[in-house]
Amino acid sequence: KFDPVSEEVTNGETKRLGCGLGIPFALKIIKQHGGKLVYDPVPDGGTSVKIILMIEP
Repeated sequence: KFDPVSEEVTNGETKRLGCGLGIPFALKIIKQHGGKLVYDPVPDGGTSVKIILMIEP
């Protein structure tokens, strides 16, 4: 699940949560076109993201 940016305040410290606006926005467009977004963690850190869209013959 990709959550847009939000903030959490604990003991007076603000912590940013979520993944920003880019991925949720892109995911909405991808789904509107019948596609999907697949993501996997990379062993050394980071994330691999694939966008899958079907092409009509």
